[in-house]
Amino acid sequence: MSPTATSEGNVMAVDTELDLYETAFLCGGPQRVAMVALVALCEDGRAEIHPAGHRVGAVRRESDDAVEAAALEAIPESGRHLGYTMSVIARSPAVETIGEALRARGLLTRRMTSSLRGRSLRSGLTAAEGLRRVAIEGTSGIEDVRLRNLFAIEDAGEVHDPRSGRPFTGAADQPVDSGLGWSGSPTGGDSGGHSGGF
Repeated sequence: MSPTATSEGNVMAVDTELDLYETAFLCGGPQRVAMVALVALCEDGRAEIHPAGHRVGAVRRESDDAVEAAALEAIPESGRHLGYTMSVIARSPAVETIGEALRARGLLTRRMTSSLRGRSLRSGLTAAEGLRRVAIEGTSGIEDVRLRNLFAIEDAGEVHDPRSGRPFTGAADQPVDSGLGWSGSPTGGDSGGHSGGF
């Protein structure tokens, strides 16, 4: 990736400073991280989403990293609704660790909102493909049309917080209190997203 100039005129290799999940968290919070993991599992056949009922099922329980392991663990043998699955993944220790790491690097504040440097990095993210595009854009970045439509429908639905039982909307891209106090605005034009900054 080529370096990107910041507003202060300094050159910073923006894209190489964040890994896939860090990019997802900074752009869309813990729910975006969950989305990236589920898209990865679905794209290579380790999981599938059934259009009827939007239930996620595990096909092969093989994970490449801690977030994928958390995603597979969130899916019982009987399957689970997509939005609920995402909320469970978003609250997993694996995802919370990513937020803590970003805060330790000064990209999130103590309240887990984007710091000035975090916003600068996020605004400098360049166009991407594959899972990195999903991390940056959310639902609109999913290349597979069928999969994108399933997540887009979920964006507009109602999902319940697995700990409090309270409903929240915009399952894929609305900010969710992960237990770390994260709040913010996703980038990209996702269905069910919002445009407020943070």
